[in-house]
Amino acid sequence: MHLDPTNHEAARATIDKSLAGAASPEDEQSLREHLAACDSCNEYLDAGRRAIAGLGGLCFDLDPALDR
Repeated sequence: MHLDPTNHEAARATIDKSLAGAASPEDEQSLREHLAACDSCNEYLDAGRRAIAGLGGLCFDLDPALDR
């Protein structure tokens, strides 16, 4: 999957998958390329990391029905 540099919605969905450990290696690579040029998605990623850190290490399973 190649992320369009202007499609922040798709990038943020991939960030969510990445933070949940559910992104494919191809998705991760596309995300790294997008993040290299996108400050707003980097901010979204940082906010997600802070939110996860604030959960104190709680674990959860990704519901496959939520993956579109």
